[in-house]
Amino acid sequence: MMQEQIDKMMEDNYDISMGDSFGTYMDMIRAFYGKKMRWIVAIVWFWSLVFLALIIVSLVIFINSEVTKTQIICAAIFVSGWVGIGVAKEMAWSMVNKNLLSREIKRLEIRVAELSEIVRNK
Repeated sequence: MMQEQIDKMMEDNYDISMGDSFGTYMDMIRAFYGKKMRWIVAIVWFWSLVFLALIIVSLVIFINSEVTKTQIICAAIFVSGWVGIGVAKEMAWSMVNKNLLSREIKRLEIRVAELSEIVRNK
């Protein structure tokens, strides 16, 4: 099999091309915002905005409060909101890396099939 045939087989299964820039950050971002990942993008953005709203509300309440107990609760909500945003981003990053790994495994399977065909013909 030629490299062009392998690339064509990969393009049939995945949204992004498998050119020289395979595995770059821009390819991962393109893959994340592609057609197959729309629902993950929507979930991540939804929860990030929910946590951001929670952070802003807790910050406003924290600033306007004079009671120490309320300030402690708002500070805990503020920190928890940032942790929630981090978890949402980590989930998105793991989905991008999962897709990257799936493409690499598919490429490896094609290479193994190619090598077994060459060995069989010799």
